[in-house]
Amino acid sequence: MAKEIYHTEKDYINSLELLQNVFLQPMCTWEEENVKTIETKALQSDVRVIYGYNSQLLKGKRVFN
Repeated sequence: MAKEIYHTEKDYINSLELLQNVFLQPMCTWEEENVKTIETKALQSDVRVIYGYNSQLLKGKRVFN
């Protein structure tokens, strides 16, 4: 069970990283050159926070890998 949780969390972290790098960063870069919306800033900030917390959680679960 612990290994399943670890791998699920790892997949989730990878998905958040993909979201950040492939979608949010380019979108924010484009908006900085044009007009950056409050929603985009909030979304990028929220994803960073979630990614940070879940990365720390994953580090704590490496024992089970």
